[in-house]
Amino acid sequence: MEVLELIIHEYTVKEMAEKLFVSEKTIETHKRNLFKKLQVKNVAGLVRKSLQTGILQTKKIIALKTCFLSVYHWKLIFNQSS
Repeated sequence: MEVLELIIHEYTVKEMAEKLFVSEKTIETHKRNLFKKLQVKNVAGLVRKSLQTGILQTKKIIALKTCFLSVYHWKLIFNQSS
């Protein structure tokens, strides 16, 4: 679960390894296992499937949606000023 949460919060493999006090290889193994277990091919699929299956708690889903909404608004503002 911790690796999944860190992926969603956009941590790099190196950052996750440092935060969890494990090797980058261990993080890669956990990511690969998550992909296999949830039958997805990439991080977008991982997030989607995690939301669909309820792996992520509601509080985390709200935070994730807020994050996506903020990025969306930023893109709208940026594109309008171009």
